[in-house]
Amino acid sequence: MKIIDLAEFVPKMTPGGKEILFYKDEDKIILYTAVKGWSNGKWPKEIALKRFMALDALALEGLGLWEGEGGKDKGLYFGNSSPVLMLQFLKFVEDKLGISREKFRVTINTRIIKVDLKEKWSKILQIPIMNFTNVCLDTRINHEYAQVYLNSIILVEHKKSPGEIRASNFIQWGVYCFVPQGNVRG
Repeated sequence: MKIIDLAEFVPKMTPGGKEILFYKDEDKIILYTAVKGWSNGKWPKEIALKRFMALDALALEGLGLWEGEGGKDKGLYFGNSSPVLMLQFLKFVEDKLGISREKFRVTINTRIIKVDLKEKWSKILQIPIMNFTNVCLDTRINHEYAQVYLNSIILVEHKKSPGEIRASNFIQWGVYCFVPQGNVRG
């Protein structure tokens, strides 16, 4: 089984032209964008990832789920009506990328508002109920579904572009596609 060092795949710039900086230790890498000056008292957001990833079935399943049902533009997004697929995606994120499910926000979309929807999905996904947004009513859909997302990262331009899917694409998508977006108060 191939194990890759994610630090080797960090790009130099975001699609928006911000410089990407990172530091690494023995088992993780910390990514952030460069901030010029003090930036109104805010420090750049950082995202920590596991430094090494084994390219096994879970890695490819997670990347496939993300590519098929995940967000393509704003960060780490995944939505589905199947709790099994949702849990598999979260397992990928935690085990392969080292990002805790507790960092995710959750939106539930439904055709009919039910009283216990947040509690139900919180229990299924094992994500605290305080991470849930308001339930969204959408009469166009047939099944309720949940969407988990982490807005503190953006995808590199390569992830958005169509083209031949190769092993190198998967490595790049799952490895260096994480770059923090925005700032946090220091």
